[in-house]
Amino acid sequence: MTISFATWLRATGLGWLLGIPAIVLLALAGEAVGIGGVQVMVGVGMGTGVGLLQSLVVRSMLGRQAPWVAGSVAGWGLAAATAALADGLGAIVSLRGLAGAAAYLATISSGGLLLGTTTGLALRRLTPVR
Repeated sequence: MTISFATWLRATGLGWLLGIPAIVLLALAGEAVGIGGVQVMVGVGMGTGVGLLQSLVVRSMLGRQAPWVAGSVAGWGLAAATAALADGLGAIVSLRGLAGAAAYLATISSGGLLLGTTTGLALRRLTPVR
């Protein structure tokens, strides 16, 4: 069984919409415990929204969904952590010009790699071994 691009895109887009209130709730919780709205919470909130809606598509295909939601939350959280690292890179290392841009892009790209790897591992756990 395959899924259409439109189905996956719809689940992802609606997941983004669900992720926004999740981010707000996590930011409020962060404020309540004194850590504020750290970047990782943005990733976890968005990963929750996107993961939950995408998991409905995954479940319709594979019959289960739990590893997908966990992988999405972890992957988006790790990607957000690399974005926070990239934003703070200038304070850690004095890189200017092309070297600074390359370091920033490499850090941001590693977030995408972590997100893809984490969700890929979750998908692998969902699929039967052949």
